[in-house]
Amino acid sequence: MGSESLEIRITLNITAIANFIILLFHLSYMSDHTVQARIKSVQLLKFCLPLLLTLLTLPIHAQIWTPIAGLPATDQLKTVKFIDLSTGWAAGESGTILKTINGGMTWSVQTSGITSTIRSIFFLDANNGWACGDEGTIIATTNGGTTWTPQTSPYSSQYNSIRFANASTGWVVGNGSVLLKTINGGLNWTQQANQGVSMWGLDILSTTSGWVSGGFNNTQNSPTLLKTINGSTWTYQTNSGVTSFVTFNDIRF
Repeated sequence: MGSESLEIRITLNITAIANFIILLFHLSYMSDHTVQARIKSVQLLKFCLPLLLTLLTLPIHAQIWTPIAGLPATDQLKTVKFIDLSTGWAAGESGTILKTINGGMTWSVQTSGITSTIRSIFFLDANNGWACGDEGTIIATTNGGTTWTPQTSPYSSQYNSIRFANASTGWVVGNGSVLLKTINGGLNWTQQANQGVSMWGLDILSTTSGWVSGGFNNTQNSPTLLKTINGSTWTYQTNSGVTSFVTFNDIRF
């Protein structure tokens, strides 16, 4: 949705509220012509008018995203993660990793040590983070990204998303049926059985609770939606109601 349509939507909402207030005043005034009724109508208008004036003075651009200029890298960015309102990371092509400590006003380049495209970056806190991407890339940091260390990966395929429940337990999903789990912070990764296809989305709430989304599964006649309630087995969810050939690129709970 562009900024023009967003401004139109906000304006229409304000106009609708204004018309409703005028209608209330009109009905109240016309229903009874007594002095007491007219006094009540004026009181109603006094109550509603400040609300209308407040709505009319709201910034029209409140919901518009503003591009950040002057980034220290020109490579296309694929992923972003913030741990609070100030500290965040962005990553993308050519192993690019950027960090901000002022809410994105300025960014600094971090050395990832790789040249592959990074498609997902995740941080538990200000120190512990992981990233994954093309060619089976998984890297980790324990100092906020000052240094990144490659982790052993069982495949050389494209990894699309990485999430951790704590400093030890985490998952990676990727093309094909890649669904990897670690219980030692990423030192080792093992494949978990699943019925997913080209998995892109991953959300983990705990060491036992998580969801995965991805490409269309012809056998299931629905896009990939997997769920685990024990951290070990993944169940295909076919109640999405979508039977057309689409991909669920992300999932959040």
